[in-house]
Amino acid sequence: MEVIDAEFFYPDHDRSYGNRENRISFGMLIHFREIDKRLDLPTGTSKRLLNKVAERYDLAPEYENINVVRYKTEYE
Repeated sequence: MEVIDAEFFYPDHDRSYGNRENRISFGMLIHFREIDKRLDLPTGTSKRLLNKVAERYDLAPEYENINVVRYKTEYE
């Protein structure tokens, strides 16, 4: 969980620029398989843990299916 936070969510949260296509908090579509590959995680790890890590940043799934997830801020 900490790898996903440190390598994926925190860098996005720390940026002050971006648009929907490249910011998690602006609704970037996240492909579970790509995150597992990018972070060298076992298959299925990101699908299992992304929502838990997203809660740390006040993000909730806006759209989710078997392959992808899109987050929105919980206060919207």
